[in-house]
Amino acid sequence: MRSALEAPVSAYRLESYVWYSASSALMLAGPFGVILILSRMASAPDLGLYAYAYAVTAPVQAFAGLHARAFIAMDRLFGYSVEDVIAQRAYLGAALVLVAFAVPTLRGASGREAGVFLGIVVVRLAEGLTDISTGVMQRRNLPRSIALMYACRVIGGLTVFMTLLAYGAPLAVALAGLGLVGLIVFFVVDRALLVSIGAAPNLRTVRESLATRRPLRLGLKCLSGAVLVALSLVETNLPRYVVEAFVGISAVGVYTTLSVLLSVATNLVHPVFFMTFAPLGQIAQHRDPESLRTLVRMIWTNVGLTMAFSAALLMACLTFGPSLLGLVFGSAWLRFGDLFGVLAVGACASLLRSCLGFALTGLGVFAPQTFITVGSTAIFLSLAISRGPQADIYSIGLVWAGASVLAAVASGVVLGHALRRHRLAGDALPALRAFKFGE
Repeated sequence: MRSALEAPVSAYRLESYVWYSASSALMLAGPFGVILILSRMASAPDLGLYAYAYAVTAPVQAFAGLHARAFIAMDRLFGYSVEDVIAQRAYLGAALVLVAFAVPTLRGASGREAGVFLGIVVVRLAEGLTDISTGVMQRRNLPRSIALMYACRVIGGLTVFMTLLAYGAPLAVALAGLGLVGLIVFFVVDRALLVSIGAAPNLRTVRESLATRRPLRLGLKCLSGAVLVALSLVETNLPRYVVEAFVGISAVGVYTTLSVLLSVATNLVHPVFFMTFAPLGQIAQHRDPESLRTLVRMIWTNVGLTMAFSAALLMACLTFGPSLLGLVFGSAWLRFGDLFGVLAVGACASLLRSCLGFALTGLGVFAPQTFITVGSTAIFLSLAISRGPQADIYSIGLVWAGASVLAAVASGVVLGHALRRHRLAGDALPALRAFKFGE
C-alpha cells in the first residue's frame, strides 16, 4: 500500500512533466508534420483526402486497438499478457484493411483514394503497436523512454514522407513509407528499450497466442473501454465527416489543420493527465481513507490546472488567432480567424472533458461516459443537419463547440457522483470485512 500511495506524489515532479510533455508533443508532431508538409508541398484536395482518411480510420483504430495503452498502464489486462495484445494487432490490421476498401467503394471514389486509405492503414497499424510499448513504459513511469520512441518515429517517418513527396511519389506511397518507419522503430528501438527493463515481449508467445482465441477474449474483456474510446473518436471526427458532406473535401483540410494546431497548444496540459493516469488508476483500486484523499487531491489538481490553462488559451486565440494563422500557414489563412476562435472554445471544453474522462476511466466508470458521448453526438448531428444547405464550416464549428461545452458539464456531474460513490464504498469496507471475518 505504501508504494502505491507514494507514486502520485512523485508523478507531479517537473522532470516527469517535461518528459511527458516532450512525448506528447512528439506524438502530435507526426500528424501535424504531415499536415504542415502537405499544406506546403501538395494540393488542397490531397490535404483534405489525408485528413478525411485519417478521421475515418480513427474510430476503427480506437475500437480494435482496445484502449491498450491505458489498460496496460493501469495494469488492468484481466490476466492476459502484453503478448496477447500484440497478437490482437492482427485483428486491428484486418479491420483497418476492410475499412480501407469499403469506404472508397461506397463513395464511388477512384483507386487513388483507396491507395491513400491503404497508406493510412500502415500508419495506423504502426500506431497500434506503439500503444503497447508506450503503455509498458508508462506503467513503469519512464517518460524519457516514451519520448525517445516517438522521436525516432517522427524524425525518421517525416523525413521519409517528405523525401518521397519531393521525388514525386504518390501520397499513398509516402504514407506507406511513413508507417513502415513506425513499424521498424517498434521492432528495433522499442524492443531494445523493453529489453533494457526486462519487459521485452516474447515473439514466440505472440505466435502461440495468435493461434488461439486469447486475443479475441482479451477484446471482450476490454470491450467497455474500447467502445468508449471508439465513440469518443467518432464524436471528435464527426465534424469533419459533416464538413465533407456539406462543404467538400478541401474544407476538411482547413478544419483539420486548425484543430491540429489547437491540439498542439493543449499539449501543454495533456502531459499532466498522462503522468498521473497510471497511478490514479492504480490508487482507485484501493478504498482506504488515505488512498481516497490522494485520489481526490490528484483529480482536483488536474482540474484546476486544466481550467486555468483553458482560460489563458482561449484569451490568446481570440486576441492573436488570425496573426498566428498567418505566421504558421501563410496569409491565405487569415480569413479563418473567426473559425479558429470558435474551435478554440470547443477545444478548451474538450480539454476539460478529457481531464474529467481520465479520472472517470481511472475509477472504472465507462457506461456514463458512453451515454454522454452518444448524447453529445446526437445533439451535434441534429443541430448541424437542421441547417441543411445553409450549413458552412463556421456554423458546423459553432455547433460542435456548443455540444462540447454541454458534454464537459455533464462529465463534471458524473465525476462528482462517482467520487461520492467511491467514498461511500470505502466507508462500508471496514464493516463488510468485520462481518466477513466475524470481528
